[in-house]
Amino acid sequence: MSLLHANTLFGGTLASVTDVVCRHHASPAGAEERASGHRVIFVRRGVFVIHFEGGRRARVVAEPVHAMLLNRGEPYRVSHPADGGDECTSMDFTAGAALDVVGAFDPAAGESAAPFAIARAPVAADGWLRLREIRRALLDGGADGTLAVEEEALVLLARLVHDGYRAHGARKPLRRATTERESHRLVEHTREVLAADPGGAHTLARLARTVHGSPFHLTRTFREVLGVPLHQYLLRLRLTLALQRIDQGERTLSTLALDLGFSSHSHLTTAFRRHFGVTPSAVMRGRRIPAA
Repeated sequence: MSLLHANTLFGGTLASVTDVVCRHHASPAGAEERASGHRVIFVRRGVFVIHFEGGRRARVVAEPVHAMLLNRGEPYRVSHPADGGDECTSMDFTAGAALDVVGAFDPAAGESAAPFAIARAPVAADGWLRLREIRRALLDGGADGTLAVEEEALVLLARLVHDGYRAHGARKPLRRATTERESHRLVEHTREVLAADPGGAHTLARLARTVHGSPFHLTRTFREVLGVPLHQYLLRLRLTLALQRIDQGERTLSTLALDLGFSSHSHLTTAFRRHFGVTPSAVMRGRRIPAA
């Protein structure tokens, strides 16, 4: 029986999410390993130790209070100080995504092949809640598409980098790279693109290229200007259009869901009920939407 089981929950153009269950007993450091991407490891249960081969701290304990940050290709070995194994979730980011996030806080990261200058970062309560929601949505099949997962993953990484650098003595805030006018242009251009094709299979990387920004910069600016995450804005847009289509006589939920980018009519129904307080079928039958 394998001592390590990995279950890939999501694979996108910017990030992937994998659950890993380890059944190791207490053991010394094993064979050398290397991360396939710029990796963040969240330990949900148990403890292990990462032994770095390079210039960073030689021995770092991995436990649920902190997330571990590994650069792509960085050599390390893992030991297990206690029986019982562990359960983790790892997020692998592309070089572009990692540099985009880290560069917003640490301009010295530049084009470095190793953007993570720290090996661990504290995970705040909202970080665990965000990770929990990402995993729950992916495991239940209710994630609102690639855009939602990648946006939430980048925001989570940004929080870790910010808190990790602060914990190591860096007190400066995230760098603001644009003026108010530039921010407004970026957001309005994004809204225009989404409104023109609300049912499209939008990804964060593709949207960023279209509006001439970077994925994390677009994510952060959109939230700052409109006060809502990009994927939630798109969801609200789709749900509002769904309501209008119903009012105009649309009666086939599967067609409505497909046209507006939902994975199924049940996905549309769940999101519609959560947003409006009533199912689309009930609205079709003439039921009024509850007052807010």
